[in-house]
Amino acid sequence: MLREARKIIFSTFELKGIQADVELSHKRLLEKIQENGPSVVYILWPEEKQLLNNLVECTVFGVGDPNNRSEYKEAIRSGLEDLLDRQDFVLDEDHDDFEEEDQIIYLTPQKRNTTHPIQDLKISDNTFSRKENLQYINFKELHIQSLGGRQTFCITSTKGGVGKTTISSNLAFSLANFKQSRVCLVDFMQPHGNITTRFRINSNLSPLSWERYRKNNTILTDRQILSELVIRHPSNNLYILPGVNLGENVSVELGKYILSNLVQVFDYVVIDVGPEDMELQMQAMLMANKTFLVVDYDIATIYDTQIYIQQWNKRKLLLDKINIVVNFETAKRDKKNPITREKCKQYFSGMDIVAFMPEVEGMRGIHNDGKVIAENATHPFTQQIDKMVQQFIPDYKRVSKIGFLQRLFGSRDQND
Repeated sequence: MLREARKIIFSTFELKGIQADVELSHKRLLEKIQENGPSVVYILWPEEKQLLNNLVECTVFGVGDPNNRSEYKEAIRSGLEDLLDRQDFVLDEDHDDFEEEDQIIYLTPQKRNTTHPIQDLKISDNTFSRKENLQYINFKELHIQSLGGRQTFCITSTKGGVGKTTISSNLAFSLANFKQSRVCLVDFMQPHGNITTRFRINSNLSPLSWERYRKNNTILTDRQILSELVIRHPSNNLYILPGVNLGENVSVELGKYILSNLVQVFDYVVIDVGPEDMELQMQAMLMANKTFLVVDYDIATIYDTQIYIQQWNKRKLLLDKINIVVNFETAKRDKKNPITREKCKQYFSGMDIVAFMPEVEGMRGIHNDGKVIAENATHPFTQQIDKMVQQFIPDYKRVSKIGFLQRLFGSRDQND
């Protein structure tokens, strides 16, 4: 009979009453986990919440203030096994000397590679060429700040044509206007991702541009990621990683490597991924803080979605990380369609339906014009995006453009 291997315990601070391998350096902690496999990890909460995205295979306990209801709720939703009382577990409260590693990102905790192969990008006649992209980068943008509020959102579904790309594009664009947040929109749709078409981008850049770095275990810097491996939209802090071409695929290993890097650089990462590669889809969901599962008013899609949820439940994926978004709700009720908003609530009883997105006349024209609906703060679709975001980012407010008179006599943020 095989004996189950005992999980090794690690922590980033001195623990009371628990024998653990204490690693004060975040880099060293990740290296230890890489060497030993899934482990039990204790981290300080919320000071070290940014570590969670690199600890998806570990059992993670947070040490903070469980009596703070909102903090406890956030900790559990973020994936912690439990939030423990700091006074009972921290041996030394004087723990202010964390090793700041905000210039180098240690994402593949293996042997350091002294060579950094540069991926050649042959871009010609692009909307955003490599030269233009570099003009948007400055030293302030290249400095990684310990924001502690980074989140990853996965937008997916059980079939195509239900509006995943529309929702993910507008969600990412809206987040990029919030507190000057740095946002990356990732196109993991294969083989028919169309983020580049929506944003009028013509580029050879894709997830496969990262493969050489992954194979060489390269420790990427923020400068490399921002200037070489993503494209910046000129209107705000939105960056885009275009999808692969027809006949190409993103491996699960590559997808995990890309997302592990991006969450270290961006405040928010939005993933557009479909069901064509279920393993890649699952990896994106596991690494995301929240998954938005998009359905429409179609009984087949709803049934398939119910089956998917059952499969994810069998894989022990936390269902509280999955949220339902119902798309294409017509302004006038279609009396011939037996599927209504009330029926959707019944079909997904026990699940969180976070939004009913409207189908508004003229939306397709906006897409075909190369624009984003979220540019218009008063559009019904934009308002629903804002309401959805506010459920997960309580202080979220859409920043309105400020005119000369507003700047002169005072202004206020527009909260839709």
